[in-house]
Amino acid sequence: MHFGDFLKANPGLESPSSSPARKRLPVSPADESSRMSGVSLADLRQLLKEENKTMKEELLADLDVRLGVLEKKVDTRLDSQDLELQRLKHKCESQQAELDLVNLKLEQMDNRNPRNNIIISGIPPPAHGVREDCIQLVEQLCIKRLGMRDVFVNRAHRGKANKFGQMDVVAHLPNDWQLREVFRNAKHLKGSNIFIKKDVIGMAARTEKAMVRFRKLLVAKNVRITVAFECFYFQRTRFYCLQRDGLLVLKQGSICGLYVLSDLLQFDVSDLWALAIGDEKLRFESGGVTGGSLPPDGQSDSVDMVNGGKEPIG
Repeated sequence: MHFGDFLKANPGLESPSSSPARKRLPVSPADESSRMSGVSLADLRQLLKEENKTMKEELLADLDVRLGVLEKKVDTRLDSQDLELQRLKHKCESQQAELDLVNLKLEQMDNRNPRNNIIISGIPPPAHGVREDCIQLVEQLCIKRLGMRDVFVNRAHRGKANKFGQMDVVAHLPNDWQLREVFRNAKHLKGSNIFIKKDVIGMAARTEKAMVRFRKLLVAKNVRITVAFECFYFQRTRFYCLQRDGLLVLKQGSICGLYVLSDLLQFDVSDLWALAIGDEKLRFESGGVTGGSLPPDGQSDSVDMVNGGKEPIG
């Protein structure tokens, strides 16, 4: 019997190599690993989800820590910047105060130089083509109109024309006693439309102008004050001005002059003072103006004080 016939007669003795291969469905390595380890795909997905959640929480916690550190650094830097800005601000304010003081001293020096100068408004100009002698003009005014026996005018000239086309006469009287006599006798100019004032600039000029306006507003209420240089008197009480935030503040000693004067007069003078210094905001906040209106600048506002600042003109 041949070997082939033997194998056919005994099929169970067929070698594995000669037997046909068994067929099965193809599986992925992951499925093969799951089948072999006994872990399902759903379990793996749950594990990955939990792992991702843990890593996300750790990253967020680390990020919060880093942001907290960065926030502290930024806050520290901002605090230091704020301190530096405050230091620079105080330094600028201190330097501004020093500059204001220097400017005030310069202004006082400028006012000392022309302290014996007077400005005469209302003298008509000469005819066209006629040469004018301002020194002789001032001397004649002092002698004929003011009743002075003698006066020495060092120099005099016409100033620049104002917005009304009027050119005031600026004169220098070197003798102090003659200067005082000019203002003492200036009351004789009442009704002549000729006005005399001192030649001052800056704070002194603003104060003088405000006080002259304030005096006129009080006259309309039958109240008379005595205007002096950078101050005025009422019932022997002295009131003066300070400049604060660009505005003139009325003071009486160390307290508010408006309160003291209002108490003496038995009516509020805040609106009148606001009108005198040209502060529209203060005027409206104080309840409106009750003292009438002022004349335009450059007209009768140029009235000054007489008797060295001891008596009002007219």
